[in-house]
Amino acid sequence: MKSGLVADDIHFIDPGKYDEDTLINAIKTDKIEVLLGDVFTAAILNAAQDLKLIQIPWTGVDRVNFSLLNGYDIKICNSHSNSLIVAEHAVSLALSLLRMLPYHDRKLRVGNWCRPSQNGNNDFYPPVSLVGQSVGFIGYGAIAKDIRRLLSGFNCKYYAVVNNIQKHNADDFEWLGNQDEINALATKAKIIFVAAALTPQTTGIVGKDFLEAMGEDGYIINISRGQLIDEEAIYLALKNNTIAGAALDTWYQYPKGGQDATLPSKYNFQELDNVIMSPHRAGFLKDKMPHLDDAVTNINNLYNGKPLINIINKQNSY
Repeated sequence: MKSGLVADDIHFIDPGKYDEDTLINAIKTDKIEVLLGDVFTAAILNAAQDLKLIQIPWTGVDRVNFSLLNGYDIKICNSHSNSLIVAEHAVSLALSLLRMLPYHDRKLRVGNWCRPSQNGNNDFYPPVSLVGQSVGFIGYGAIAKDIRRLLSGFNCKYYAVVNNIQKHNADDFEWLGNQDEINALATKAKIIFVAAALTPQTTGIVGKDFLEAMGEDGYIINISRGQLIDEEAIYLALKNNTIAGAALDTWYQYPKGGQDATLPSKYNFQELDNVIMSPHRAGFLKDKMPHLDDAVTNINNLYNGKPLINIINKQNSY
């Protein structure tokens, strides 16, 4: 299979099946130099004598077996080329959450206008403006930076926790802290975007204490990975109105083996009014696959002897 996006003598091999034996046979037969994907075994890597690059065609690297990969002299890169559309989705979720648009849509479909002047109406959920708000980021990589650019007209103040303060300009923020200061972020920012990579260090980084520190007027939007937020803690915070609301695009349970109807959590988020549930679709667009752009760039760069982009530090797992 050829692509008009790369040189004519670069060939893409689709083995049809993705079990270990089929992949090993394809690697040996076709002398594969690039593996496009994030699932591999020691047997696959041992068979891949010509393999120079493992290219992840999306941002998340949480499924990569870095402990295995550390034993091989093979570069691994991910893709940030869909960061802007993920950021766009994140801002859409934030605006929808602050204005409670899905909730009021459901109510009006049955004739309930949710006006505060209606006698005995407890369904109002007054709209909250994004203008001038304090916005926090858990992680400040490509997606978070694009979120901030999209928010530039809202005159917000910005706060962040990052894994390495030295890599960022503290003057760009009202406050910048390390990951071990995360609970301080919850007290400073009213609207928080979760945009960090999922690693052993960030798993469950948003827990009960953080959510309690956010307070009843705090909102959280997750466009990273579900496991960064403690599943039970976020459910109880929403159910008990410990926080004002959440918009979640990434989850804890996903369809497997051809399943269609799969609830995204063992907890009943679907019964709560103060959560917007998005089915992990932030990185996709109609008739386009923008997350592959960086993968195409790296394949071309490798072919032409140019530097690769988005090289992952195998020791740090990001």
